[in-house]
Amino acid sequence: SMITGVQVTTSTAAKYLGPVFAQNAGVSASPLLTVWRRLWVENDSMAAIPVDPFGYKRNDISWNLSVPTVRNVLFDSAAATTSFVIDAITDQSSFSNPENGRMIVQSIIHPVVSTAPFSVTVAGNHSSVPVNSEFRLYDDDEFGLDVPSLPRTDLVNQQMKNYFKPAFIEVTDLGGFNLDKHVPFLPTEDVFSIFTTLDDKKEPNVLDRNPLWVCHLIAAYQGPMDADLDPSLSDESVRSGETAAHGGSDHSAVYVECCRETFNNALRANNPDLARILLNKWITAVASHEMGHQPGTHTPSEDHAEDLLMSDGLGAVSSLAPENSKFSPKTIRRFRISNRWSE
Repeated sequence: SMITGVQVTTSTAAKYLGPVFAQNAGVSASPLLTVWRRLWVENDSMAAIPVDPFGYKRNDISWNLSVPTVRNVLFDSAAATTSFVIDAITDQSSFSNPENGRMIVQSIIHPVVSTAPFSVTVAGNHSSVPVNSEFRLYDDDEFGLDVPSLPRTDLVNQQMKNYFKPAFIEVTDLGGFNLDKHVPFLPTEDVFSIFTTLDDKKEPNVLDRNPLWVCHLIAAYQGPMDADLDPSLSDESVRSGETAAHGGSDHSAVYVECCRETFNNALRANNPDLARILLNKWITAVASHEMGHQPGTHTPSEDHAEDLLMSDGLGAVSSLAPENSKFSPKTIRRFRISNRWSE
């Protein structure tokens, strides 16, 4: 506990005892704590992207059509392009900008030239394609990615531990206490829908309470359609993670595909190894940020005002070195005065 005149909570004050040695010079103090509380993390993940009976992955943007079939075929001889007339795609955020998109018709992959509300245009003369042919339409999700995005149940790592260490919190994976780490794959959802659909995924015997701090963290695929940044870095927003209350407990999700969209196609194409390293570090930073929203009764905007790792959109965190970020003294104080983690 704080004792008046001995220790203060303002990081710039002379008697502030912080994690940086230089701040403690010349101050008489007992040895600092190395662990104050242990935070058990139930780290779940969406299952791998399933494949439908036709062999297509279910992260395509035609999944919301009852019957994804070509309604008509129109060849433009002047432009040397073919337009496939289709039903309206619900996911307009992906459909309206087809950069790096592809359409598969009769098992042939066509790079997308452009889209209109009810059609997809590709290069070449494909007037021979029969009406009612099955198709699948993809945006740039997983473009240049040669490893599976999900499942990803390895978010509790040393980088995350280093973020919480200055707050004297030891982050520990639930491990064997977490009996079921996978949840069904959903293409584009927000955290409210994810946990409502899953009817509270937390393991019943390890719920957060005063004597036992437990955090629920899930690696999801992609956020809502209006915040998935598809198909490229344009004028659309992005939601890399989200935290929401459900049934009296907080839940945090990190959207791994939205995180991947942070790194442009040139970096992925020119230096995929570096892009993958940075992506993994960024995902950990986003996950830690979302976990940081759970303690206390502040609004998200109040948490974001604490700056550094809790800044809105991680704007204060470099995407080139996210591991060097840290929680601010204000955030650390909020952690320490909370009786429970999820409150």
